Amino acid sequence: MLFTITIPYLLWAMFLSERLFHRVVLFRGSVCMKRERITIFSPSDVTSRDTFLADIVYVHGLDSNPLTTTERSSEKVSWVRDLLPKENLNCRIMAFNYDTRWMSNALSKSLKDLGDDLIHALASKRETLEEKSRPIILIGYSFGGLIIDQAVVNMVQNSDLEPEILESLGGFVFLSTPHRGSKLTPIGEIISLFGYWRGSDTALLKVMKVGSDASDDLYDRIHSFIYEKDMSRKTLCVFEAQREFLWGIAITHVVDRESAVIQGTIKRSAERLHREIQGCQSLNDETYEDVVRYIKRWLKAESERKIATQTKPTHIYFVPTETVPSYTQRDQLWNDLERKPTIRHEERDIPYEVVVRGLGGSRTSGIMKA
Repeated sequence: MLFTITIPYLLWAMFLSERLFHRVVLFRGSVCMKRERITIFSPSDVTSRDTFLADIVYVHGLDSNPLTTTERSSEKVSWVRDLLPKENLNCRIMAFNYDTRWMSNALSKSLKDLGDDLIHALASKRETLEEKSRPIILIGYSFGGLIIDQAVVNMVQNSDLEPEILESLGGFVFLSTPHRGSKLTPIGEIISLFGYWRGSDTALLKVMKVGSDASDDLYDRIHSFIYEKDMSRKTLCVFEAQREFLWGIAITHVVDRESAVIQGTIKRSAERLHREIQGCQSLNDETYEDVVRYIKRWLKAESERKIATQTKPTHIYFVPTETVPSYTQRDQLWNDLERKPTIRHEERDIPYEVVVRGLGGSRTSGIMKA
């Protein structure tokens, strides 16, 4: 009797949990499958070796891919692929592509592994001296932001892991990233438990648990890096201002403000749901404008910095190469110093006296010591 009652309830709980997690958290797009790690959206000529002000790299969230995750509604407009290139930013715009499946056929990869994948993928597109020294702006949505966090931590902990990339980090944009975890993570773990026979894995969800050691440690490390590198004003954190609803009932934020915002950084609110933050339909979209405004301000400062370092000096000094008339050979000085102390000056209090004088820096003290 107990068995017949419990099974239906378990199945109903599984259905509700999966429904909620799909409705609230996940983007309903095709999951990233095998393709090139880095997709270059701009310039259209992927072999271009032009000089750009920066590399802008977008990292998508769980259970999605960079080609469809930034699209919204039926118009299929991707702000990373279609809108950013129209801003004339003089930047190379790319997206990192990784396998985000966790509910079925999940890969046995940790967040640390994904951080390393991002680093190596970036290195593969930064081969020339100009590319290696080019600044990088990393944009991460939801779990993609955690991959960015982990990549930074990996490079800090291993100085041999692509140090040029670490030195080139110029700024961050985090879109509703659960730096301190998400309250809905336990629901994802329940779904994964029921989908165990389909190859589900909760390894990627552990770091998203509120209050977990993994989540707190990662937050502390990325916060310390941003503070020590004086990048607080070069980091934009966007948080969701709208709570999720299920069947007309208000639930909660997927990622609340305290989790989405790194202390001391620039913060902006997005009046939309968690899954909608990554999709901007037009150039007039408020969240899109916030991101572009940040990027343009950063690029302006970077451009001014480059101009300042390349400015010619206002004063030009000439150093003569010929001997000036007042120059005295050292061998002549030695002869005079050996001879003059033997000359007696009868009318002076000190009968034997030699005074050596010269301009500052002419080594008169060194001559006397010798």
